Amino acid sequence: VKKAIDLLHGHGFVFGDFRTPNILINGENVMLIDFDWCGKAGESQYPVTINLDPRIGWPEGVGLDSVMEMEHDQLMLEQLRPPSLDR
Repeated sequence: VKKAIDLLHGHGFVFGDFRTPNILINGENVMLIDFDWCGKAGESQYPVTINLDPRIGWPEGVGLDSVMEMEHDQLMLEQLRPPSLDR
């Protein structure tokens, strides 16, 4: 998962909707799904339909129409990081 996020970030993109429902793990294979929020870091915005339920644990700065930053993906990765996500 970290490799996928690093690849996106290396090309100037953010994933945006980085939550466990969008991470599939099958044995040694890991993939991110649901790229509809993916966009240019520092330019693209979170959609007005974002679920801001506090149980999701969005980092500070995530909100309706706020700009998506690489740091948001990194902070969500830290929250979701069981050892299996280091692949």
